Order: sequence, then structure tokens, then C-alpha cells
Amino acid sequence: MKRVLAVLITTLTLGATACRKPAPEPTAPSPSSLPSESSAKTSENPVDEEPAGETLARIHFIGTRSLMADTNAVTLRRIGELPESTALKEMLLGKLATAPGRAHGLATNITAETASAIRPLLNDALESETFLEARANEGSRPEWTLAVSLSAERAAKWDAGIKQALAKAGLTEPKPIEIGEARGWEIAGADGSGTTRFLALEGWALFGVGAAAKDASLQAEMAARIGVSGKPAPSGEEDALEVTIDFPRLVEEFGWTRWAGLPYVDIQSRIEDDNVRSTGNLVFADKLNLKAGGWKIPKKTIHDPLISFTAARGVATWLEKQPFYQSVKLRETPDQLFAWAMNGPFYLSFAAVPAKDSTAQIKELGKQLEKISRDELAKRGMGSITNIAATSTIQWVNAIPIARPNLAVSEETDDSFIQFSLLPIQRGSFTNAPPEGLLKLVEDRKDLVYYDWEITQARLGQLKLIFQLATLFSETPKMAANLATDKWITAVEKSLGNTATELTQANPRELNLVRRSHLGLSAFEIMTLGYWIGGKDFPLSRAKLPFLPLRKGIGGPAMPGVPAAPPVPRAKPDAPKPNATAPAPKAPRATAPLAPNAPAPTKRQPL
Repeated sequence: MKRVLAVLITTLTLGATACRKPAPEPTAPSPSSLPSESSAKTSENPVDEEPAGETLARIHFIGTRSLMADTNAVTLRRIGELPESTALKEMLLGKLATAPGRAHGLATNITAETASAIRPLLNDALESETFLEARANEGSRPEWTLAVSLSAERAAKWDAGIKQALAKAGLTEPKPIEIGEARGWEIAGADGSGTTRFLALEGWALFGVGAAAKDASLQAEMAARIGVSGKPAPSGEEDALEVTIDFPRLVEEFGWTRWAGLPYVDIQSRIEDDNVRSTGNLVFADKLNLKAGGWKIPKKTIHDPLISFTAARGVATWLEKQPFYQSVKLRETPDQLFAWAMNGPFYLSFAAVPAKDSTAQIKELGKQLEKISRDELAKRGMGSITNIAATSTIQWVNAIPIARPNLAVSEETDDSFIQFSLLPIQRGSFTNAPPEGLLKLVEDRKDLVYYDWEITQARLGQLKLIFQLATLFSETPKMAANLATDKWITAVEKSLGNTATELTQANPRELNLVRRSHLGLSAFEIMTLGYWIGGKDFPLSRAKLPFLPLRKGIGGPAMPGVPAAPPVPRAKPDAPKPNATAPAPKAPRATAPLAPNAPAPTKRQPL
């Protein structure tokens, strides 16, 4: 499931319609499935069809100007108008402007000069309708083109700005060219790296690197599309964001092994009733080998008031490939994983996996983890792991302030689950049963592979602290409070309500995605992207979790102890205010944790 989550983080804020596969007639829906007209697009033989034109990726965004004009996008408009959003945009575009110079190792002054020429153009790329397409060519290097909908005046600014940036980078004088109705220039690559071109026509500017023969280039093809349809590529009429990325072909074409195992992705997002609704499919090169059988949920261990709930199956195959799991293997590798968080402090976050005879397995794990503690944690100054046999609990102590991560026998009466928590919780501390309707959304779906629901506002507040604490034992620095990303996350969380995501299996190699949210991202994805964007090497570095890489030595901050007993959880939040346009309520929006494919949200009692 990790590679599936990586795909979601990479693509849910993007969009494309390239190589759109024909959707078959939908199968008979279950009680919670989507209406047939809005079902995720599924192909009968999705991998057997080679994408037209060897397309590697195509991304389409309608632009923030059109998005903010959508009367259905109340929450997105409110977020876009925040001063913190303006500051985040300035930081983001500033880093993107310097990225080409940093990527090519240019001198600092040259990087700054090229960035000053590029930076004004990036506002247009964000605000206007934009297409980005990349394709492979047999016998030659891949080519790519960025198309931006611009007035003649802004297209002239792009012409001058790009020429200035390329001149600062040391490229030769451009040669004027014409391709049909398009006018522009090109610079041939001296090392066979492709010809750089700029073209302007009929309200569009095209910039990219293509084939040496101008009439056979991707730029010429996109210019021809504009002449026929008025747009450089096909797009959905109602889709605000679209993305198609052929990860297997990108790995094959460029040797980017860090993307190995990621699927072909086709996702579309649109605005519906003040929500971002994302649908699409993920097609893997190999069969997923998901085990048949029903869900086994630890119902007696999960307690209300919940602010998030996650269920995933098919995790055994991934776990077996992870080096960390080989040293702490259970008797039988679990194939299902459940995680949940309760309303209140961040340490009310839990996870559980099926494990028969969990009491005995905890004792076995204790011996393995104590060895890891001696061999690894001690030299890193990261506390120690101890097995408290009397309570069948393994605790990681003196590592994280206010928390004591632990593994313990769950509250299930058949001794069949191992539970993880951030503080040891005494049995019987919580007695409220989880919402039966929420659990049925998982139990009744035999094709369901992954389900996640959360009150994003509340969960985001918890994850901010969890991510900060994780940096104490890693090489990743804590997100500074004065950083634009931190200020934006603090400001935006007040506007976010429910996020629900599901992945269902369409065939042995394909998963269908449906998500409904206010921002298009879950709390976990917001935090992960926040740390990535806030990093000094963005966008050249990889997005990674804040606890990676682990601290190398003891030179990190001191680790104070933890309280002897967990504090009492916070009281139930207030009910949300009914007026959607009024200032955001302080308490989380406690609408029902419906599946994202439900036609409309209904209300439940406050959590």
C-alpha cells in the first residue's frame, strides 16, 4: 500500500486526460457505490493499449483564475484569499524559479539572474489554463512542451523572459521559425539534447524541448491541435485538474529507479458542491495478488469519538519486501492494517494488525526489538526499547517528549490483534463503540482495498505535532514556525472538513480511486507536502517523511521523559455551524464519515 499512497501524494493535486481509456459499463453497485454516471473510468484491458503517441505524461490545470471564479468552490476561494496562501505561493514560485539553475549547477549569481527572468512568468502558469505534455520518441530523446493560455501581450513577455533566462545560462542566439500559423524561435542543442523552441499563436504560448525536425516535433503537434480545436490537448469539460502519468514508461525511458513499481495513473478532479471530487484509476505492471476474503476489523479496540479511520488490505506483499520487517517478522505477515485517531491530544493515534496468539507474539517481538535497541537506538541517542512482560507491552522509552510509543495486545477477546499506540492505554479507558455505519462501509465492500475517512481539520492539528516530534530523531529539521508552509497549514486547517478516500479493485492489475474533500488532499498528504515544499532543496529533493533519514549519532536534542499516565482525552467538540459561508468553526466539522462515493453528506450527532 505504500506505493499506492505515494501515487496519491504525487498526483491528487494534478490532472490529465491524455490516453484516456474507454470506460466499460459499470457493474452492479453495492449500497455505498457511486452512481454509474460518475464512476471512476476503467478499461477492460488497460495495459494492453499503448498510449497514443507514446505519451509519458499529460497534465492539465484550468488555472487559479477560473478556479476562484467557480461559485461552487466556496472553501477553495476562502483558502485562496488567505494572506498565508499568498505568502506560500510566493515561496513556492520563488523556489521553482531557481530550480533550473540549481539543477544544472549554475553559479549562484547566474541562478539568481535566470530566476529573475523566469519568476514573473510563473504567475501566468499558475493563474492561466495550462497543459504540460511529455512523450517518448523511438530512436531519439523524449520531448516535452508547456502550453499556457496567454494574451498576445503576456506571450510577448514570455518570449522576452525565456530568451533572457537562456542567454544568462549561456545558450546560443535563437533562430526565428514558423510552424503553420505559429511564430517563434528555436535553439538547437549542441550535444543532441533536443531543440529548445518557443511558439505563440491564437491565445497560447508553447515552450519546450523537442525533435530537431520542427514539423515533426511535439510543439508542432500541439500547435496543430490549437488550430483545429482551440486547445493544445483534449480535456474534460468539467475537470479542474487532470493528470495522466505513465510511471512504468518513465522508469524505462529515464532509468528513474526510485519510481519503480509505481503504476500508470489517470486521475481527474472537479468541483462539486464545495468539494473537490477526484476519480481515476491506477494500473500496475504486475498483478497485485490481493488475497481473497473478508475484512477482520478490531471492533472492540476502536473507540469513539473518532476523527479518522483507515483500513487497508494487501499490505503483506509490501511488508515482505521491507528490510525493517525482516528483523521483526511476525509468525504470519499481516495482510490487513487498521489505523484510527480519537478526538483530543495527538497521542490518541492508534494502529492494529491481525496477529493470532498476540500475547505470545508480543513476547517474541520484545526480544528482537531489544536487540535493535542495543545495536541501533543507543548509538543514535534515541532512547531504548523494553518489554514489560506483565502487561504484554513493548515500550520505546526516553525517545519522544510526551509520548511513549508501544506495541501491546489489543482489546479483542480472541487475542487476535497487536495494537500500536503513542502512549500505553489501560484497558477500559475508553468504552464508546465505533460508529457501526462507518465500519459497515468497509465490511460490506468485498472489492475495497483501501478506505480512509477523517475530519481533516482535527487530524491536521494532531499530525503537525506528530511530524514535529518525529524530526527529533531524524536528520530532517523541524518545520520552522515562521516558515510560509507552517503558517499556511495553521491558517488553512480551520477551513477543512471531511476527507474520504477509497480504492477498489477493478481487475488483478487495476485499482479505481474515488476521493471527496475540501482541498483534494488528506491531512497526512498536506503535512508531507508542507515539509517537502519547505525544504531547502525543493523541488529537486524527494518528498519524504520527517523521520527519514534517521539521526546518525547522539548529537541530537536531549530526550526528556514521559508522563507516568496518559492525560484524560479532551471533551467532545461542539457541533459545526450550519452556514457554510460563515467564518470556520473552531471545532472540527463532524459530518458523517461517509464513503466518498455517497451522493451527498448527511449529518450525525457531534463526535
